[in-house]
Amino acid sequence: MLAFFFAWLLSFPLHGPVLFALAADRGLDFERLGLLFTLAHAGGLFFCGVLFKKEEHWKGLMIKGAALTLAISLITLSIENVFMPFVLILLGIVSSFFVIGWSVPYTRGIKTGRLTFMASVIILANLFYILFAFLAIFISPDILLILTYLPLLFSLKTTITCSDRPPVKATLPANVKTSHKILPLLCILVFCLYINGGIMYDIVIPSYIDFLSRHTVILPYVGGLFFMWFLGRRITTALPLYLSAGLMGLGFIAFAFLNTSFISFFTGGLLILFSLALLDVFLWTILGHVAERYRTPFKIFGWGLSLNVFALFTGSLLVQNWLNHMPNKYFTASFLASGLIFLVVILIPSFIQKMEDDLHKKLNRASPLNMDFLKSLPGMPNLDSLTHREQEILILILNGDANKKIAEKLFISENTVKAHQKRINQKLGTSGKHDLLALTIKALH
Repeated sequence: MLAFFFAWLLSFPLHGPVLFALAADRGLDFERLGLLFTLAHAGGLFFCGVLFKKEEHWKGLMIKGAALTLAISLITLSIENVFMPFVLILLGIVSSFFVIGWSVPYTRGIKTGRLTFMASVIILANLFYILFAFLAIFISPDILLILTYLPLLFSLKTTITCSDRPPVKATLPANVKTSHKILPLLCILVFCLYINGGIMYDIVIPSYIDFLSRHTVILPYVGGLFFMWFLGRRITTALPLYLSAGLMGLGFIAFAFLNTSFISFFTGGLLILFSLALLDVFLWTILGHVAERYRTPFKIFGWGLSLNVFALFTGSLLVQNWLNHMPNKYFTASFLASGLIFLVVILIPSFIQKMEDDLHKKLNRASPLNMDFLKSLPGMPNLDSLTHREQEILILILNGDANKKIAEKLFISENTVKAHQKRINQKLGTSGKHDLLALTIKALH
């Protein structure tokens, strides 16, 4: 259902081809309308995350969000141009209800393969974007707008008919509060990376369009999504963030130093768009992980997604009010973006370590750990497949020992410890220390 709602979101109000065609036909400012929607959507996501507390209301939020979005979208066919900005603001607010409501079934229902799942969702939404961009060549904007009602109707219908059974039991007890360090770190990471997305949309993309058509810019992004779909079950959750930061940095460097040529825009645009696909999949995946750990999907998704959208808005404002007026705007934009990416690379290890520390605290507080106790837990599969050495290392990992300390205790090298960890993850179906900790906590509760 989210894929179809995203299809409407990407194709129409979020700087989509339908909004572009409609604005051109009616003589409206496309960029201004898109920015108004973006800002309103960011505000709606944030306030939903702050105001809504009872997770059992998730289905009602989604139904109301989809129904109100559809009703307001219908108005756009007949209103005067002067009212269009207000309609886009309303759409930005009410559409956030659906997205925040969906955080609960996503967090509780999708336990494994989140990277692959989210890549599939965003791929389907972007295929609709490509379809609407193609149809815009042949049909009128009003008919195009009517066609966008179809994915909205389908998302509303599937929400109404989906099961409203109680959410699956969460990983941690209900009294566990969100870490006071996790949420700010997550917000800083999201903001620093996505502000580069706003810079890209207002500097890189317009330059890219000078050489190629507007809608071909989506192809590298879709390529990144397929990359994540193919590798999602084989890589750790954090890897897309590292890849995204590295590729985005390379893209902005190419954009700055290859001059204003086709090769520069093509290379820079290709790398940055590809990296944004990895970043989008990572964002939804890590928000699901954090919300599952702390049982606060409305809060986590409200803060995380609002910062995501607001960062895009801020990046666009930076370009329009500052960078566009500078004589060397390409170099300055690239320098600013590279600095923010460097900050993110520094913060990533702290964020991952803080989550692991929190999980260790909850785990050590729950019960003394030994292998016999772990084997008694129904949620810990395949423990008998581990060798004696692998069992020793697993217990030490769960007790919070670092690789160096494990190597010292067992009189082996760190490389040997890492090799054993790799085999442990393969046998237990996990992707790293973080997943091992989460799996154990889930079994305990």
